Amino acid sequence: GPEGFARHPVGTGPFRLAEWNPVTRTVLIANEGYFGTPAHLDSVILDHAISERQELVKQAFLAGVLNGIQVRENELAALMRHREYPVVRRLELSLDFIGFSVNTPPFDDVRVRKALAMALDRDELSRAVGAGFHVPTGLLPPGMPGYSPESKIPPSNIHEARRLLAEAGYCPAHPLRFELLTASRTRHAQVRDSVIVAMLARVDVYPEVRKASWLELNEAVQRRQAAAFELSWIADLPDPDSFLFTLLDSRGYYNIFGYSNQWVDSLLEAGGNEANQGERLLLYREAERLVLADVPIIPIFNVLTLFAFQPDVRGVEMAPYGICSVPMEKIWLEQQPGEAVHAGF
Repeated sequence: GPEGFARHPVGTGPFRLAEWNPVTRTVLIANEGYFGTPAHLDSVILDHAISERQELVKQAFLAGVLNGIQVRENELAALMRHREYPVVRRLELSLDFIGFSVNTPPFDDVRVRKALAMALDRDELSRAVGAGFHVPTGLLPPGMPGYSPESKIPPSNIHEARRLLAEAGYCPAHPLRFELLTASRTRHAQVRDSVIVAMLARVDVYPEVRKASWLELNEAVQRRQAAAFELSWIADLPDPDSFLFTLLDSRGYYNIFGYSNQWVDSLLEAGGNEANQGERLLLYREAERLVLADVPIIPIFNVLTLFAFQPDVRGVEMAPYGICSVPMEKIWLEQQPGEAVHAGF
């Protein structure tokens, strides 16, 4: 339950959970009973409270309060004017996307979902947002088994988008309006959303972008109370099931779209039972093609993640699953005698 194991997890790792507040921070402290090589740090603090306010993050990092921050490629030059900071880059096994509750009007009509996908020019969107935001070719990101470089996403086509919307009953005299829920507040997210709004306006579609807290967004999508929303998904295993089965099988535990296709289900089940890796990935590629034709999800970006660290931070090994999968026990600080240790991210 929410106040049981979720708040007091039992584990055998190098750190244990000392504090978790989804709004403010997470605190990990070294597990003195760890069976392996003990962690170098006595604690790691993940600061959530300032993560949505970029300028505060930058100021705290420049002041030495934070040991590490996430940055974007086009922010590095300004950061390096203050000091030469070590930077680690990694293309995550992740996907930024727009999702739809496919049983909620107007998105219960595949013509509407496909029209919105065709109204977006991903190359133009990537150029507007800047370096580090890569145009996806499908649901599976580069580096994931089953990934293929040819695009499987409906191509940008304004005329076809207008035709599909007209078939669904929408036109300049009766435009489509809907709420697009997001928890992103970064400058790049603001650019992304403004460009998406402008692109959709070209086909007389007018989304209202509503910013919510992560808790509000997560609750809304899990209860399928959000008709359209923006999310990022990061794999926890280098396997196509992390995306395809988890998100898009009708039995997937995080199928937040209400999506169900018996052919997709059968292909994913066959892939899960197939021992031959080549044959298995062919099944997954076909499932991916069918999902993208149904458009419960519009892929937007694959993201190159960059972290800048203070010069005294050592032992960082970036993983393709985001900062929370970095082996924190290997990190250590090259400190001066008598200097306090604060490992905050």
